[in-house]
Amino acid sequence: MINNVKIVATGNVVNDPVYFEEKENQRSMVSFRFASTPSRFDKEVEEWIDDETTWFDVSAYGALADNVHQSVTKGQPLVISGVLRTRAWENADGIPNTSNLIKAVVIGHNLTQGSAEFTRKKISDDDAVTSFDTVEEDARVKNKK
Repeated sequence: MINNVKIVATGNVVNDPVYFEEKENQRSMVSFRFASTPSRFDKEVEEWIDDETTWFDVSAYGALADNVHQSVTKGQPLVISGVLRTRAWENADGIPNTSNLIKAVVIGHNLTQGSAEFTRKKISDDDAVTSFDTVEEDARVKNKK
């Protein structure tokens, strides 16, 4: 059994999403950077103070990727639900770093910060990613290869 860390994050899109179409299996993918900065109200100075920003690389597949490609642009506030992965790596100078990756299951605009229009699209059964179970099954299949 694979233990995945589920996450729900709010924040802003850092760059316009990059869209790919995989010709082999006719599946689409989108990726973008996402920043989440919690804030708190400081009663002493009577103003909101930003805490440390957490950065994420977000990826989405299939119909979700298609819809993100058509709906999301740089700077927009989103709510993202998905599976969190952390990847360790070294930069060119040998300094260790980590990256936070979210494989998204659900992405939507944060309506506490604005309004949006919604257009429902028909999704085929084999293109829909609708739950964490589907994301976990994708990971199991990948690990068996």
